[in-house]
Amino acid sequence: MADNIAITPGTGATVAADDVGGLLFQRIKPTFGADGTATDVSSTNPLPVTAADRGEYEYVASGTAVLGGTGAAGDYLDHVLIIPGTTSPGAVAIRDGTAGTPRTIFVGGASSVSNLAPIDVNIGAVATTAGGWAIVITGSNVTAIGFGNFS
Repeated sequence: MADNIAITPGTGATVAADDVGGLLFQRIKPTFGADGTATDVSSTNPLPVTAADRGEYEYVASGTAVLGGTGAAGDYLDHVLIIPGTTSPGAVAIRDGTAGTPRTIFVGGASSVSNLAPIDVNIGAVATTAGGWAIVITGSNVTAIGFGNFS
């Protein structure tokens, strides 16, 4: 059976729709499965979602840590949550790949923060080289959590 069907207004198959302000919006029924199969979504058979779909996080307390098991090109770094331990925390940088140059996202230093509130730094980037993303902490009194999808 072909994957598509032709619809001719006024003749042929009937398509479910909803009239919203004079415009017709097609109603659809969500399904999932491999090509040629369709499993209906219901309260007893919900749309499958994996942990990778929701993302993951990696906690870094010191030094350099690759995010994920091994890291890879294509890994996604959504944001980094920086947690100062004192008002004079160390610096935090990120690195794309094993040979990439660390890019500072938080300078830190003597009296660099007025309180110990976490600082959220939006990244929203995909690793372009082997090794994926790494968080690099220089100094002490700071930790970081990287959020995204990592290999």
